[in-house]
Amino acid sequence: MVAAAAVLVAAALVAGCGGDDDGAAPATTSPTATADAGGTDPVADPRDPACDRPAEPVVLGADLVAVREAVTADAGLATAPPADAVVRRCDPVGATTAVVPAGWGDQLPRPSDLPRAGFTIGPSLGPRVETDPVVVVGAARFVGDPPAASFVNDNNARGSLESGTRSPRAGRAIPDGCRALDALPFTTGDGVLRGEVQPFVDCGGDARVWLVAVAFPTDGGQYQGELLAQALTTADLDAALGALASLTADPRHVPPKELPPTPAVPA
Repeated sequence: MVAAAAVLVAAALVAGCGGDDDGAAPATTSPTATADAGGTDPVADPRDPACDRPAEPVVLGADLVAVREAVTADAGLATAPPADAVVRRCDPVGATTAVVPAGWGDQLPRPSDLPRAGFTIGPSLGPRVETDPVVVVGAARFVGDPPAASFVNDNNARGSLESGTRSPRAGRAIPDGCRALDALPFTTGDGVLRGEVQPFVDCGGDARVWLVAVAFPTDGGQYQGELLAQALTTADLDAALGALASLTADPRHVPPKELPPTPAVPA
């Protein structure tokens, strides 16, 4: 059951990375009403009050500094200064937030799209996956024991394009076009989520990097936060790691796990 649950989580997350990203501007208002995962009364705005507001620059912990050092030592990324300003973005149902560069203005889902527990953001979500940096965050629940981080990350990587076209969706999956480095542990800056990040380098023979990460709550809650991110420069890498360090997943707004119906017992 754990394996099946993890596969479903992967499918939900990578939809944002491989979907019809058309570079629309982010939503500035949330849906008028939504229900939380426990089925309570709808609320007017489930999002963190800090959403779409300037944020303090993210300070990476020692574990994510180690990820940065491992990637930069192997990837050959072009050097670029980090973003001058950052902002906290979130999804329309209040399930996830992350701090990203303020200049990244293309965000999914759009106001006309079906809301989901996660979002995709970048400076330009153009038709070619490999041309621009991107950050995808998501959250989901699981049943029973948490799945292995390596299992979730592998499924998310195999379900996501490292190059090709978003619409129609066609191209190479991350493990097929990139070289995997050793996975490394990390903890979010608030200490709530702990997990593993899998870096991929040499994507398509280019100096590009993909980070694939999953983290579980340190209090034993049955939900997880996830991230996919592409970097073409050291500034993009800083943005991806900053999003990972600042990632939050609010279990009150993570949708409940939907399991397939139990097979009927023969009479």
